[in-house]
Amino acid sequence: MVVPKKTYLMVAVALSLTACLLYAHIIKASSPVGLRLAEFPMEVDGWRGQDQPYPDWLPETLTANEFFIRKYRNGDGQTVTFYVAYFDARYGGTTHNPNICYPANGWEIAQQSRSLVQLGGRKTAFTEMHVQKGFAKELVLFYFQMGERTFPGLSQYRRAAMVQGIIFNKIGGALVQISAPVGQAVEDTYAVERDFLNLVGPLLENYLPE
Repeated sequence: MVVPKKTYLMVAVALSLTACLLYAHIIKASSPVGLRLAEFPMEVDGWRGQDQPYPDWLPETLTANEFFIRKYRNGDGQTVTFYVAYFDARYGGTTHNPNICYPANGWEIAQQSRSLVQLGGRKTAFTEMHVQKGFAKELVLFYFQMGERTFPGLSQYRRAAMVQGIIFNKIGGALVQISAPVGQAVEDTYAVERDFLNLVGPLLENYLPE
């Protein structure tokens, strides 16, 4: 059977395109990720931030590809600690879990629950964690983010990351955490943290790799 020249040409073009796509895929996988977390604004709608030293709840061997820890204060004197870390397994990033890191550094988890709320016009799943060490008490809200998707726990995030890695050869995501000391009413602390997350959540997406 004689194969028409047109068929040969179509096969050659298809093979060339496949080779180009494969090459681009390899180049993308071997190139460093362009992270921009450090450019996240120090001032957000009346909240002013200041970089913070390494806290006790953060692992000394943290292998995030990039992160920041800042304390933001508003005009009413309310403060929150905002911590964001980006991890990409292709470049040695290893995600850590706040509900393990806090107890490992002497904090006791008094209460923990999960919520699905509307933040910045989008449903966001996060973990609410009440921790204490001696007389100090804090309310910690955290979630893992991959693109527009959020996950309240590490196990859900890892399952999604595994699927993304197989399909897109990309295994990266962020841990987003906000904390503040608890005063007399934990509801007041929760409201402040929710309001802050409502502001920074949608903005943060612009500073995370796609």
